[in-house]
Amino acid sequence: MELVRGGTLRRRLDANGATPGLTAQLAVELGAALAYLHADGIIHRDLKPENILLATAPGGRVTTKLVDFGIAQLLGDDRLTSEQNILGTAAYLAPEQVMGDGAGPASDIYALGLVLLECLTGERPFRGTTVEAAIARLSQDPPLPDTLDLQWRTMLTAMTAREPGERPTAAQVAAIAPRLPREPIGSGERQAA
Repeated sequence: MELVRGGTLRRRLDANGATPGLTAQLAVELGAALAYLHADGIIHRDLKPENILLATAPGGRVTTKLVDFGIAQLLGDDRLTSEQNILGTAAYLAPEQVMGDGAGPASDIYALGLVLLECLTGERPFRGTTVEAAIARLSQDPPLPDTLDLQWRTMLTAMTAREPGERPTAAQVAAIAPRLPREPIGSGERQAA
């Protein structure tokens, strides 16, 4: 097993937050990692800041590592969990998982969208108790601050669409993310003009 020097994204968010540059890098690297997994028929099902390591390489370059495949599932494999169990961390579940419909590649994209939004805003998108936060995503989209750049808002809106079929694939996220603004987030109106 590889020794990863660095900490979790959760630790980074709690300590100093994440810059738009790091958030864009996360979108690229995690999008590519999920595209690889999804192409092999694997769904992570528990994407959250605690399962993302920020490895520091010599020279200070940070790379991301997606970890904890304890509840990962092969597409089409119903033997891993029973229908009565919803697996994953409630704060990052996709609406279809909350409804008990199971997870697919689009569920990982939804969770990644919530993680990226948390990186940019410093707050989890859905607040309240675990049940309140889970139920809220069935009837509302995560709030996107007006201060987010238009390109970020467009991508995050697509990633967190309530209908799984409306979300981009992981490969599409990895392809779009390199073009996202990496400077501090400014006024949404100014950015759109």
